[in-house]
Amino acid sequence: MSLALTSRATVYDRYAISRKFTAQETAINVVQGNISLLVSESEIAELKNGNKTMYSKLATVEVDLKSITLAVSSSEYQDINGVLSAITQARASITLNSQQIQLKVSKDSIVSTINQSAEAISINANKINLNGIVTANGNFKILADGSMEAKNGKFLGSVTVGGIQDDRISILNASGVQIGRWDNKGIYAENCEFKYAIIGSDNFQTDFNNGRMTLYADYNNTKEWYARIYQSLVVSGSGYLGLHISSKHISLGIEYYKNNLAYSFDALTGTWDYDNNVGKIIFGNNNYNSTINVEVRGNLKVNGTTTLNNLQTQGSKNRIIRTKSFGVVAQSAYETAEPMFGDVGHGIINEFGICTIFIDPKFAETVSTEYGYYVFLTKYSSGDAWVSEKGLTTFTICGTPGLEFDWELKAHQKGYEFDRLKAVEI
Repeated sequence: MSLALTSRATVYDRYAISRKFTAQETAINVVQGNISLLVSESEIAELKNGNKTMYSKLATVEVDLKSITLAVSSSEYQDINGVLSAITQARASITLNSQQIQLKVSKDSIVSTINQSAEAISINANKINLNGIVTANGNFKILADGSMEAKNGKFLGSVTVGGIQDDRISILNASGVQIGRWDNKGIYAENCEFKYAIIGSDNFQTDFNNGRMTLYADYNNTKEWYARIYQSLVVSGSGYLGLHISSKHISLGIEYYKNNLAYSFDALTGTWDYDNNVGKIIFGNNNYNSTINVEVRGNLKVNGTTTLNNLQTQGSKNRIIRTKSFGVVAQSAYETAEPMFGDVGHGIINEFGICTIFIDPKFAETVSTEYGYYVFLTKYSSGDAWVSEKGLTTFTICGTPGLEFDWELKAHQKGYEFDRLKAVEI
C-alpha cells in the first residue's frame, strides 16, 4: 500500500518582455518500510537579452528501517550555450543510523563534516571556530582570552615567541613562582642554577652558581678576563673537573680533582708572559701516571729546544693514516728528509738461491711503491745476498742458499711523493 499527497503551483507569465516562471512542489510518499517527504521550489528568470537563470530549492526527509536522512539544498543555474548549467550549489544534511550520526555541509567544492560513532567524533573543515573555554581530559585548556594551560607538552615543529611587548614564555618553579622567562628581549633565568648573562659595551658576565661556570670581563672594576668551568660539588671537593682561563699573563688549565685527597691532575696547563714574549704549554703535569692521548688533525710543527727533566714517557708517537681497505691505522713516525714510512722483516734464501718478500698489503696502502722504494739487507752468515728485483707488491732477494737475513723497506708516504725538506714559516 502506498500513499502520495502532492500539490503543484501554476506557472505564470508576469511580464511581457522580462519573464519569470515559478514552480513549487510538496509531496509525501509512503510505502512499506519507507517514508519520503519533499518540499521544492524552482524559479526561472528570463532577461530582456534572452539570458536565463534558474534557482532551485529543495528540502527532503527520507525514513526507512536503516537510517533517517534530512537534507536542504539550493542551486543556481545559468543558460550557457542553450544548456542550464550549475554555477553554485549548497547542501546541508543529517544522516542517522544505528552506528553513527553524520552532519555534512557543502558549498561548491568546500565541504565540512562531523561524524560521531560510539568510538570517536571526527570533525573535518577548512576552519573550526571554538568560542569559550575548551578543555581536554581536564589536562589541557584553551581559555577565552586565547591562552593555554597544559600539564605537559611536546612541540615537533618551530615555536615563535615575540612580536609585541608582552609576548613571553614564563618558567615557573614547583610553587608557581616565575624563575625565568623568554620574551622578545631575550632569555632570563633567576633564582635557579642558570642565572643570567649580560652583554654590554664594557663587560660580559655569566654565573652558573654551584655548577660553577664563571665568565667575566669587568674591565673598570678589574677582574678583566676570567673563565672557570667546573663540574658540580665544587664546595665539597668530592670529585670534579675544571677548566680555567685567567687574564693578563694568561694561564690556561684543564684540571681534575678527586675525593678531597691531594690528588691533582692537570691534563693541560699553559702560560704566557707578555713582558718577555714567552709562552709555555705542558701536557700531563701528572704524578699519578694517568694516560694522556694527544691527537693532531693537521700539520704539527715544532720549533724550539726539547728539555727532559724527570719525565717518564709512555706509549709511542704515531701518525694516523686512513687506508682504502683497512680503515684507519697508526704508523710509527720515521723522520727523514722526505716523508717516508718503513717496514722490516726476516728472510731465508731457498735452495735455488731466491727469496721473495711480499709487502704487507696494509703497509702498501699507506705508501707509493710505484714511485720506487729502498730495501736494505743485513745478513747473518758468510755468503752473499742482494736485491735482484723490486715490484709493486713484492721484491726478490738472491744469494747463497740457506743464508738468513733481515730486511728494511723505506717508501714515500702516499700523497707526499715529491715533498722534501719543505720550507716553513715560524
